[in-house]
Amino acid sequence: MKWILVYIAINNGVPIAVNGAGPNYYYNTMTECFWAREKLQKEIASEAMHSVYFPIGKQAICMRFEK
Repeated sequence: MKWILVYIAINNGVPIAVNGAGPNYYYNTMTECFWAREKLQKEIASEAMHSVYFPIGKQAICMRFEK
């Protein structure tokens, strides 16, 4: 089992999902993925002038999958 950080953004009403860590990057544990999600949230929040949440229309999730 591996974990992937899925970053989701809504652009003009259309959802777009990508690997939030970059192409073909996966995590071995849920904890590693959650820490990466926290880091991504802080990067995006600072760019958008938000404090502790993803901006409206953006979110990231950690998803387990078979690899």
